[in-house]
Amino acid sequence: MLLTELQPVLQNLSTTDQLHLVQWLISQVVSESSRHLTTTITDPKDDPLWDIVGMAAGDAASVARYHDTYYQVAEFLDFNQPPTVKIPDWFKQDLGFTIANRGEPDKEAFACEFIIVPFLKEAWKKHPRLSLFSHVAIQSEDLTVIPDYLVTAKHPTGYKAIYKPLLLTVEAKNEKFEDGWTQALLQSVVCQQINGTADHPVLAIVTTGDLWQFGKLEKQQFIKHPFSASLQNLEVLLGILDTLFAECEKVL
Repeated sequence: MLLTELQPVLQNLSTTDQLHLVQWLISQVVSESSRHLTTTITDPKDDPLWDIVGMAAGDAASVARYHDTYYQVAEFLDFNQPPTVKIPDWFKQDLGFTIANRGEPDKEAFACEFIIVPFLKEAWKKHPRLSLFSHVAIQSEDLTVIPDYLVTAKHPTGYKAIYKPLLLTVEAKNEKFEDGWTQALLQSVVCQQINGTADHPVLAIVTTGDLWQFGKLEKQQFIKHPFSASLQNLEVLLGILDTLFAECEKVL
């Protein structure tokens, strides 16, 4: 039976029953796929993570919260001594002006445009082999997602075009980080499928602008780093972003 044929049935189930069904399906996928996982994807349907995306497509099912097989908290970069980058005085002054003049009516859009983007752009300046995109749709098979911000390898032609998506940023709307990480998982899988291989890690950031969290999809494992950064330490935050951009360049 196709997933599309199941959707009317699923819609009539209670939220609890839907969750139980998704958990059972995931357990079946894990059991079946554990015997033949590979690191190079030849067909999206062979990737167990793709099956999970298929089940979650079309709603905000919190996939990352309800399974441990693909989602874990672990260190993938050494932040015991977080890297730091010197912040230019003009950047500090601009950020101070931004924070002093923000408010509730446009809180989320304001954070995107005046806090998140400046940090990403400042980190991007040191990595000319990468491109930064804002709110572009990316698609693999029948699933289309729109990361808030996407870092890719620069296209070989020199023109700005989507090529090897390596890092994505999702805004945690209403400070709901779990929902943000669900979106990050789905978007990371799409990036992995576009790349056509699981050998290139896809890095992910979920942030409100004030608080930044970090993760990555590596092969069939989605990992969230336990360390968070914030505007309380600008040098550390920019240092981590610089490190993540540098990680992207390692696969080029």
